[in-house]
Amino acid sequence: MTAHAFPACPSGAVTLGIARTTTRLVAGEAAARDLVRACKDARGDLMRARHGLSKLLLRQDLLWQGTAWTQAHER
Repeated sequence: MTAHAFPACPSGAVTLGIARTTTRLVAGEAAARDLVRACKDARGDLMRARHGLSKLLLRQDLLWQGTAWTQAHER
């Protein structure tokens, strides 16, 4: 679809079935959502750090001979 195929007003979006409904979250649901986002962010940070460290070591010609990212790396 082209950009001209979509309506300019939100009421037209409802007739096309592309409108989104919103709900109000209770405190527990919001806290759970924030916790999930924090966990995903932490995992992304860990993966970026591992990648950066791998490339740094590779530039220094230091190669790990074992399985990638095991507890042996922490020793």
